Amino acid sequence: MAEKRVVVIGAGLAGMLAAGAAAEGGAAVTLLDRGAIGLGSNSAMANGMLAGPTSNYPPDKYVEDTMAIGNQLNRRSYVERVAAAVPASYRFLAGLGVELTEGDNSYVVRSPQFNVIRGVNMVKDAVQGLKGLAGVQRRAGFWVLEILNDGDRVLGVGGLDKQGRPETIAAEAVILAGGGAGAVYARNDNMRSMLGQAYYLAARAGLPLMDMEFVQFYPVVLAEPGLPSVMIYPRYPAEARVIDAAGEDLLAKHGVADLNQAIITMRDSFSALLYQEAQAGPVKMDLTRVTDEDWRSYPLGLLSRMKFDFRNQPVTIGPGAHFCMGGVAIDAQGMTDLPGLFACGEAVWGLHGANRRGGNALCECVVSGYLAG
Repeated sequence: MAEKRVVVIGAGLAGMLAAGAAAEGGAAVTLLDRGAIGLGSNSAMANGMLAGPTSNYPPDKYVEDTMAIGNQLNRRSYVERVAAAVPASYRFLAGLGVELTEGDNSYVVRSPQFNVIRGVNMVKDAVQGLKGLAGVQRRAGFWVLEILNDGDRVLGVGGLDKQGRPETIAAEAVILAGGGAGAVYARNDNMRSMLGQAYYLAARAGLPLMDMEFVQFYPVVLAEPGLPSVMIYPRYPAEARVIDAAGEDLLAKHGVADLNQAIITMRDSFSALLYQEAQAGPVKMDLTRVTDEDWRSYPLGLLSRMKFDFRNQPVTIGPGAHFCMGGVAIDAQGMTDLPGLFACGEAVWGLHGANRRGGNALCECVVSGYLAG
C-alpha cells in the first residue's frame, strides 16, 4: 500500500508534533511554514511551562481547574481528552529531544541558558528531533492560500512557494497548525506574523469558527517607549511589585495576594484591572528590590539584553493580546467537520473556554498536535 501524503500547515510546536506523529505512523509528511521552521512561531516565545496531570495532580483535578478558569465555557469532552492524552503526548515530545521537569501541577522545559527564552531551546530541540525522523519534508517560505477540497474531503493545499510562484500540493490529509491572531492588536506579545491565517483558511474551507470573541490578554507586557512589546516572563520574585502612577502597590490595593498565581488563574480580570488603573497614569513593574541572584537566573536574566536599567528604574507595563481561545471544532482524533482536515494548537476551539489557564497553550500544542498527527 502506498504511504499516505499529509500536509501540515504551520511549523510551531503543534505542527512539529503533528508532523512527527504522522511520520511515525508511516505517512509521507510535508511540513510547511511561511517563516523559519520552529523559530518562526509563537512557540519560540513561550515560557516553557506545560500544564497537565502529574503524579501529584490527578486528571480530574486538572479538568475541574481548567473548566473553572474558563468560566465553564470550555468543551468538557475535549478537556477530558487532553487530560487523558498528556502522558503519551509528553513522552512523544521527550522522544524528539525536549526534556521536561515535572512539578506539582505542571511541567517545565529544561533549558541550560538563563538568558535565552525557554521556548527557543524547546523548538530547536524539536527541530533536531524531526530531522532524525524519516518521512518529514520541511519547507520554509511557503504561503498556503487555500485548503483544497471537493466539498466532501480535502485534496491538498494551494499557495505560493518561496519565489512567489503558485503551487498545489496534493494530500490525503491536511493538518491546520497555523496558530492564532494576537498580532492584529496594537499591543501584543505575539510574533508579528500571527495574523489569523489559520482561521481564514478554516473559514474559507467552509468551517465555522467558535467563540472568537474570547481573546486573552497577558497582564504584564512591556509598554515602555523604545522597548519591544514582549511579556516580562514569570515566575516573578517576591520582591517584584506592580505600582500605579503614585507609586502605590496595586496588588495590596486590590487584594491580589500572589502575582504568580494571578497570572495563572485570573489573567482576564487582572488584565482588566491594570487597564483601568492605567487610565489614571502609567502602571509600572518595580524590580529594583530584586536580588542579584534572581538577576543572574531565568527568567529575569532575559531582560539583560534590553537597553533599559530595570535594576534601578520601574518599567511601564500594560496588558497585551496574548492568545485566542476560539477556533475550529475537532473530534477526539483532531479531525474537523471536513473529512481529512485536522487541526491542532491555537487554531482549535474548546480547551480554554472564556479564559486560558497558564500552561495550557503548550499543553494543547503537544497533545492536539500528537493526536492530529
